[in-house]
Amino acid sequence: MGRKKSGLERIVGGLGFCAVAIVLVTFHVVGQWMIPVAVLFGVLPVVSGIRRTVREAEDRRQQKLETLESKRALESGRRDSMEKTVLQIAKNHRGVVTPAIVVLESDLQLEEAERVLQGLSARGYAEMRIKDNGTIDYRFPDLE
Repeated sequence: MGRKKSGLERIVGGLGFCAVAIVLVTFHVVGQWMIPVAVLFGVLPVVSGIRRTVREAEDRRQQKLETLESKRALESGRRDSMEKTVLQIAKNHRGVVTPAIVVLESDLQLEEAERVLQGLSARGYAEMRIKDNGTIDYRFPDLE
């Protein structure tokens, strides 16, 4: 048995059959008996094609949502892991770290280290300090 036709293929096929039937009935090539045949082999495939097309679109939308949720879960897990890494490094440095120290002692990139440290600071877990020489460090009072 062949593959199932897509919704669009059914619509096009049904419309094509209807067009041929209309031409045949109009020019009296066939009798009125062609009208129920046109409904059976033309209109019904169009209707089922529309239904299938809608269902296929819904399936694609659902698949995209599931993919997006999966990516979000992975990103959330990675963020949690990065925060744990930064906190462990801060603990090893008596509660004070810089982005450079985090990069040297982890597999994080500089941008990731800065983003994690800024996020922890914004949520109140660390204090960002700018020293007189312009360098920035982060102090974790709970880990001193």
